[in-house]
Amino acid sequence: MLRASDLYDLAECAHRLALDRALPREARAEPDTVARLLLEAGLAHEERVAGELGWPRPEYPAGNLAAGAEATRALLARGVPGVCQGVLVDGDRMAIPDLLERRDGASALGDWHYVPGDIKAGLTPRADQVLQVAFAGLLLERVQQRAPASGFLVLGDGRREEFSLGEVARITRACVARAGRIVAGEETTEPFLGAACARCRWRERCVPEMTARGDLSLVDGMTRARRSLLVEAGIRDVAALAEVDAEAFARRHELPFGLTALVEQARALVRGRPSDPRPLDEAATWPHGLLVHVESDPLAGGEPCLVAWRPVTAPPERTAHMLLVGGEGARFALDALEDALAETDGPLLVFGARAVRALSRACELADLAPEREIRIERRIVDVRSMLRRARAFLPVYRYTLDQVAAALRGEPPRHDIEAMPLFARRVLAGGAGHEQAAACARERLDQLADVVRHLAPEIAR
Repeated sequence: MLRASDLYDLAECAHRLALDRALPREARAEPDTVARLLLEAGLAHEERVAGELGWPRPEYPAGNLAAGAEATRALLARGVPGVCQGVLVDGDRMAIPDLLERRDGASALGDWHYVPGDIKAGLTPRADQVLQVAFAGLLLERVQQRAPASGFLVLGDGRREEFSLGEVARITRACVARAGRIVAGEETTEPFLGAACARCRWRERCVPEMTARGDLSLVDGMTRARRSLLVEAGIRDVAALAEVDAEAFARRHELPFGLTALVEQARALVRGRPSDPRPLDEAATWPHGLLVHVESDPLAGGEPCLVAWRPVTAPPERTAHMLLVGGEGARFALDALEDALAETDGPLLVFGARAVRALSRACELADLAPEREIRIERRIVDVRSMLRRARAFLPVYRYTLDQVAAALRGEPPRHDIEAMPLFARRVLAGGAGHEQAAACARERLDQLADVVRHLAPEIAR
């Protein structure tokens, strides 16, 4: 049976969908702490929203989906304002959307019809979430003999995001067709190392296999399309890619993408040590700058939860940090950060687009005046992007701060792509509080300082 959740898996990793059907459940890895907490937070949010709505749920024997579908249809035929956890079944397809909401307009049910919706703890809609709602819309159409014009998501902050199902109908049907082929064994799939691997139920199977054979997806910057083109050209693993003369190979095989960076990254993995970075003119101002890190909390929809900073040349003991608790906490933190920036004319050094986005979000929470936010943004330097500008290739699978710092310490590349931010991990280990925040702030800025010194060795420890 094809389920709405299969479209989520398809969006993250088609191979997961294939393994779900091919292997027994007992072969799956147990959910880690992060996955369990995210699930618990999501279910709690669903219960809060559903409780406020007060809509009925279909009653049926556990596991009897046919009975659940009949009970759902009976509620819809009565014209109730809405249904929670309704069961929709059409042949070998099944969906249990969180919400079915009544709207005006005739259907086979009467002078009304329903539209599907889901409740999500996150703050931003995702494409896979829209696909699941759209899939439920296809099944709902068969029940009420009317295609719902729209679907909706209720997000973690209570906002509703409504979208046209007609606009996503084509991609929905294409995804449903592909998922059906995979479930039926008519389409083969392969694993590909990505962010979804960190908490995947098949991580203990796929990741060791990819590592053992030197799968090309271990190379940062690789895409599925690039891997396919390289395999067609006879390059099947990291070791083979490391031996390639990039310019000659790309011309000979007419590859439509720059190969040099991929080859250099493969060589770093084979070599097992970082390459020497090229000098950066921009680094001349770095000794006068601030190391800054903004931590996000995945259990709160990815909102920033901690800001930490210290001067580049200062000892770790001078690390300052502030927990962000609502807009007032963000205002205090940004005021203090601006005071620190006023004492130097150097840049604000952060690592990665995630930190840049989190800092921007903190500015939004603090409701900074536009000119203040612009002053901060103009001084931001993303050290991660500077690694590539300096052509500093490291033996890592992905350029997260954790993995880059580990590589600079001489540690081998890690299988686990960072599953959750450091502060959230520390909170899980010891509870929220300033002690955990201080430890996280110092560790993150120590890591960032190591990366900065790798790019600018003249900066004294």
